[in-house]
Amino acid sequence: MGWEELKSQGSSHYKANGGVEPIDLYRSVKPHPEYNAFDIKALTDTIKYAYRLITRGYLKADADKIIHYINLFVADMESRENVGLGDKEC
Repeated sequence: MGWEELKSQGSSHYKANGGVEPIDLYRSVKPHPEYNAFDIKALTDTIKYAYRLITRGYLKADADKIIHYINLFVADMESRENVGLGDKEC
């Protein structure tokens, strides 16, 4: 089975009715080699909850999750900077 067919069999709450779905975005991204699995998870969950806020309206729990994941991501990056990793500027 192909990508689109497998996606069409998923739960209806994962379908964007022809729009862009976060999973398609994740699939198209080539992460920076500096990122580990945690970094990618934290950033994709941030995107997921931001997308929910955009499409479903404001839910404090979703906004709180964005803040939580970004804080975890920043803390992880800072801990690596302290050991000489991840200290590149954009």
